[in-house]
Amino acid sequence: MEDAISLNVVSGGISFIGSAVGLWLANALVSIA
Repeated sequence: MEDAISLNVVSGGISFIGSAVGLWLANALVSIA
């Protein structure tokens, strides 16, 4: 059960980081344009 919880936390962290990077990239592209 602990493995499932840790896996869920890791996947959540990855998706959060991916969203943050995506927003940062979009903001950078808009600033350039």
